[in-house]
Amino acid sequence: MYWLENKGGFGERETYRLQFESAVPGLYVGSAVLFNGIRVGDVASVSLNPAQPQQVLATISVMKDTPIREDTVVNVEQQGLTGGVAVTLTGGTSTQPLAENDGLATLVAPPDVGRDWTQSARDAFQEVEQILDENRVPVQEAIKNIEVFTTPWPATPTRLTEFSRASNG
Repeated sequence: MYWLENKGGFGERETYRLQFESAVPGLYVGSAVLFNGIRVGDVASVSLNPAQPQQVLATISVMKDTPIREDTVVNVEQQGLTGGVAVTLTGGTSTQPLAENDGLATLVAPPDVGRDWTQSARDAFQEVEQILDENRVPVQEAIKNIEVFTTPWPATPTRLTEFSRASNG
């Protein structure tokens, strides 16, 4: 299979199927595919698995010499603030065989891949809220102590004079 590469050239490509166990917000046809941080291809298709609707299936097309092995790890990475993601492929042990691709080899992503980053933020805020709830009294005491140190000096000349006398002894 030959594809016109983004850089304007032709190159032989390999096609792989990726399987995600949950939603992958921001994944779309044309999303970049990176192997160890280097762009090696693109997402060619995205669909739901009709037999298991919670699964997302994607087909990627990568340069033929990309060393995708049986233990290559699939992930997604947020790309800027636009909401798009790139598929990231990492590693694979050199002792592992290359992923068989006589048919359409499938790489299965770990279960938490594709988790919406906004959901991750909500979970983090819930953890912070729980910590604050558990430590409400110490936090309130700390705030009171901060208020004591940040209260302005007495504004009236009389109080300032009294303070000055007291400090001079």
